Amino acid sequence: MDPIRAKMLEALGLVDEAITDAGQLRAILLCGGPGSGKSYVVKKLMDNVYPQPKVVDSDKLFVKKLQVANLPQVIPPENAPSPEEKDLRTKQLDIRNKALESIKQFLKNYLNSYLPILIDGTGKNYKNMVIRKEKLESLGYDTMILVVSTSLDVAQERNAKRDRKLPAHGSGSVEEIWKQVQDNIPKYHQLFGENCIVVDNNPGKLDVDYMVEKVNKFFSGTPKNPIGQELVKSQAANREVPQADLDTF
Repeated sequence: MDPIRAKMLEALGLVDEAITDAGQLRAILLCGGPGSGKSYVVKKLMDNVYPQPKVVDSDKLFVKKLQVANLPQVIPPENAPSPEEKDLRTKQLDIRNKALESIKQFLKNYLNSYLPILIDGTGKNYKNMVIRKEKLESLGYDTMILVVSTSLDVAQERNAKRDRKLPAHGSGSVEEIWKQVQDNIPKYHQLFGENCIVVDNNPGKLDVDYMVEKVNKFFSGTPKNPIGQELVKSQAANREVPQADLDTF
């Protein structure tokens, strides 16, 4: 094994997983607006799928860093009226930027080790999802999108109970993001084909067995991506496998 990779895996507490192991070179893009219940869906996946993907979620790290700094989770608006709110916003955004940089480094390490990953996001921006899909596939990954969907009323109700809630209406609101995600679902079906999975996460509606079956099937076998297939061949032949350039991810 490359000594640099060995040190990286040791630092991350990871085992040396060969590129031919189950789930290698697979990426799930998780989508859903605030209040959709993505955290619950992730928990069900982690309890039932093999192998467990490495979860990439900058929002959770951001919240943890805010808690350590003893700062509230709700960011004041850009036009905050008071100096105190403006100062708070500056501190929170600085912490968010640091969280994003940390998550980006973890993502680089996971991808350079060809580990199965799950990237958490909202899916509100279709063009960004296209770019992310293309980048992952250029690195040899097969991609799947998993959209967590609820009614708007359920999303609003759940959001209202969160510590870090968004406004119900208006710019950047639960309603706006919900509509953006719903509008993108047909586009995601066209973009990902059979690897677009939409799950109903309204109360009592989540079909865990269906979701787990789809994800486990996606993780099984060898990659379908031709680039990934070549990486597998190189690994099997003990040839040097190039490390990914992820600066533009």
